[in-house]
Amino acid sequence: MNVALHPSAASTARRILASPYARRLAREQELPLSEMRGSGPGGRVVALDIRSYKPALVIPADEPRPVIPALAAAVPLGGLGATANLAALLGLLAQFAAVGKEISIEDALLRAAAKALVSEPDDQIPGAGIVAFETVKGDQLLIGADKVSAMTQRDRRLAAEPVAPAETPAELSLWLAPTRGIRASFLPLRPGRALRLAVSLSEDEADLLLVFSTDTVAEARAAVLLAAIRDNLETGLGLFA
Repeated sequence: MNVALHPSAASTARRILASPYARRLAREQELPLSEMRGSGPGGRVVALDIRSYKPALVIPADEPRPVIPALAAAVPLGGLGATANLAALLGLLAQFAAVGKEISIEDALLRAAAKALVSEPDDQIPGAGIVAFETVKGDQLLIGADKVSAMTQRDRRLAAEPVAPAETPAELSLWLAPTRGIRASFLPLRPGRALRLAVSLSEDEADLLLVFSTDTVAEARAAVLLAAIRDNLETGLGLFA
């Protein structure tokens, strides 16, 4: 026997918990909220879930598989890794979201990198103190480390500012893995960049890989920069002081 749901019960069954900002992002990007696994309180879908969503890629059996070319570096490279505990930071971002102030993990990453460059300046590097965030369209020049605000609001700036030309100097380029659990083991430097920071997110940690040109950046300075970025991410509220 079929039992019809009361209209209020049916609407409750279909209701998806999501922040207003997450709903707007999903609508603008035409992404299905029903397929999202919310990481917010009570399974609430938040902006980070929208940004990390990656639909499954299905390749028909009769189509050739894509071939990934071997990675090659045009300059001598160094690489250092670290892990940052994000528990305090994620808790803080959730508190901001609860009072209607959406601050993304990208905002936090940009600020952590910018503060590190301020703490360890090197004016001899082209684009010193400039952080470029990597988008699908290429580097987006976002902030000068000496002018970064407490609330970077990356998404507003992406919407308002044109993508910076590839030849625009920047000291550091920031790459965020598009899917949780994907870890970078090697990345080549982008043209015109002395450093490249790869960030891979898990539940409450971030794997950090800092690649640098050994012709331009001393290994000791790279190690200090990476430690500063990690420490900035772990300070929670202190990151936005």
